[in-house]
Amino acid sequence: MDWTSAGVTAGIDLALAMVEDELVHRDPSGDLTVRALAREAGMSERHFTRVFADEVGCSPARHVERMRIEAARGVLENGDDGLESVARRCGLARARRFAEHFSARSGSRPARTASGSRSIINRQHQKRNQLMTTYGLLLFDDCEELDFAGPWEVFTASAMVRESREGRRLDNIVIIAEHDRPIRCNKGLRVLPDHTLDNHPALDVILVPGGMGTRVESENKTLLDWIAKVARRATWVTSVCTGSYLLHRAGVANGLPLATHWGFEDQLEADGATVVRDRRWVHSGKVVSSQGVSAGIDMALWLIGQIDSPEHARLTQRYIQYDPAPPYADVEI
Repeated sequence: MDWTSAGVTAGIDLALAMVEDELVHRDPSGDLTVRALAREAGMSERHFTRVFADEVGCSPARHVERMRIEAARGVLENGDDGLESVARRCGLARARRFAEHFSARSGSRPARTASGSRSIINRQHQKRNQLMTTYGLLLFDDCEELDFAGPWEVFTASAMVRESREGRRLDNIVIIAEHDRPIRCNKGLRVLPDHTLDNHPALDVILVPGGMGTRVESENKTLLDWIAKVARRATWVTSVCTGSYLLHRAGVANGLPLATHWGFEDQLEADGATVVRDRRWVHSGKVVSSQGVSAGIDMALWLIGQIDSPEHARLTQRYIQYDPAPPYADVEI
């Protein structure tokens, strides 16, 4: 066996191809033990297990389990067999075991009939319209701290919950700024960006915070052009507080309803935007905007519920223990 890096990678590729070939094209219940896969890769079991985890991001057993579940999903979607039959065909031994694995992976249990299972699976597929999500949070001087820190906590907590469920890191959350230097936020917090406007990864979600800095950035053609360009390719374009002003100025939200901080609603409307005044967040197509500051947390939770599932959003909400009950609610102001 070639023990160079290229040779090891080729061995892992052979093992992955074997898993796919057996599950998709031949016998889903075939021998996909670590021993069989290591033999195919031309490695010892111990070495294969270690290298596989490094290359793929999970153990061979976990990868095979996940692939068997996906194979079972396909059988249920396209056939009329019951759980017992599907479980045996996909090497899951018993329907109960399949139900347990399905529940762990999808957050819900399959029905006992194929039609019921297909209904659940289809809903799960609709909710999870992306396997991996890259979030980009745009920062600029004098942006409001909680406008981005709240959604940042939601997105990163969501990534942790997904990683725990899937066994590997799926989401990428990055901070982006125009310049490669610390950003001084509205109340003095300093943040070092991960990327600049010219060197960031492809983004599925962009978030534009508000703050006093939006008044200056609304005249920053470089920033506005970047928002417009990235928005065309992103799946979701979001803003918090007066960040909606930048979406409006960039031409991203022309004619679409926007939410903003209560103190900025009149000014945003006077600038020609369609302002919604009575909703914590509002969405139209892929554009989602929220009211001020803390409202971005609610919007971010709604968003991950759309990207993954409402059940996942609730788990994330529970993890961050977000259950607002502010004191002095009975005091009139």
